Amino acid sequence: MREFIMYFIGFLVLVALNSWMDYTEQGTWHLQENIGKALFIMLFIRGGFWFEKRVKRKEAQEQNDAKRE
Repeated sequence: MREFIMYFIGFLVLVALNSWMDYTEQGTWHLQENIGKALFIMLFIRGGFWFEKRVKRKEAQEQNDAKRE
């Protein structure tokens, strides 16, 4: 639950940052577009962490298998 809350807060921060940057550059708020950008960034980061954890788990399993032999 704590991890979910941290991701949600990070998502809100990214939306706010993207919106503020658009507002300073263009003078308009593109909230829907910025939500999409933030969601893509969060999913990309989460996918990277998931892949890294998967690789480490597989390496640990291979080391355990090598020790058994």
